[in-house]
Amino acid sequence: MSQAALLQAVQAELHSAVASLSTKNCEIRGDEGQPPARFGKKSFVAIVPSGWSPGDTGPGGLNLGIDEVYSIRLVISYRTGHIPDDILMGKAFIDATNGLEPLIRSIMVVMRKNRYTDGSSGGILTRANASISGTDKFVEPLRWIGNDIQPQPVGPEWFHSEGRNPGAYGWMFNMHYGDARRLQTESNLE
Repeated sequence: MSQAALLQAVQAELHSAVASLSTKNCEIRGDEGQPPARFGKKSFVAIVPSGWSPGDTGPGGLNLGIDEVYSIRLVISYRTGHIPDDILMGKAFIDATNGLEPLIRSIMVVMRKNRYTDGSSGGILTRANASISGTDKFVEPLRWIGNDIQPQPVGPEWFHSEGRNPGAYGWMFNMHYGDARRLQTESNLE
């Protein structure tokens, strides 16, 4: 329930705050973040759960309840068509970086600025907590913990298709967010 609430909150916030994202090219995925076969646009953002672990387990930790920490991964896919090997890590790499960076930056800004609230009825923490019953909710927001150093080339199978030529047919880039923390007291465990 907590994990689903967090994933849905991120999706709703990205849909409302990033103009180029909608239900057609930004969705929660339970796989490695591959775009669905029906995907036909240039870019797709998959919201993927990537961690659920105990929080502080030391002597000062929560004795009479549960301390949970969640993390997610945003997988951005960028379809290009076949990329010849001789330009793969040259011109094609620069084109992909230039094509992906505006989307990556807009996501990064939204995830940072709206991690608690967006000043009205939205915001990731506000949205996630609204769908959790009871009084024990998320107390710490997702934090940006890193990205891939560069986009990675992917073959046609990443896009659920077959290519006539071996090689890359697009790019994939991971953004990592973690440390969303939920505390539940023993009397309110669900």
